[in-house]
Amino acid sequence: MSKYNITKAWLNRPTLKFKEGAWTAKGRFKLNTGTAGKFELKFYNGYRNEFFITFSPESYKNIRQQTFNTHKKEFQKQAAELVKVQIKECLEEIRASEAELSNPSMKIITAYAQSGSIGVKFKIGENPERILALTKKGDADWQFDMFFLKGTTDGVVTSTWLQELWELAQEHEDIKLPLLF
Repeated sequence: MSKYNITKAWLNRPTLKFKEGAWTAKGRFKLNTGTAGKFELKFYNGYRNEFFITFSPESYKNIRQQTFNTHKKEFQKQAAELVKVQIKECLEEIRASEAELSNPSMKIITAYAQSGSIGVKFKIGENPERILALTKKGDADWQFDMFFLKGTTDGVVTSTWLQELWELAQEHEDIKLPLLF
């Protein structure tokens, strides 16, 4: 067990909003060192670990920034476990309602290697082409770079779109995973 842990994490509202292709909520957290801050949770139904959390501590007074960043993955898991209880019923309703919906057709236009990542150019329905990057950091598996998701979700009606795109990417002829650069 780590020296640093999240002791409290809660959502500002017990509901999730569908925004930018994900079910999102804002919340707050507190570490055992006394450091507190805000986070944003994004839920992508079916994609990887489903919960993606971005933190913004109020200060690094009780923990160094480098130490915080080193433990960030662990903090994300801890925060997800703490808030999952709060939104369990919400998630069950989301999964049930999204099972009946479907996103517009998705198509990968091309994929190309670009400075340690794979650029994936795709199209959702009749909307303009979009680009996302597949990245691999350390020993982790390839996954979409969540930083660049903003503005790529026009036409999406369910949060399963990222999993659908991932499945298309794995089958695409230009994307050979795992790639070595």
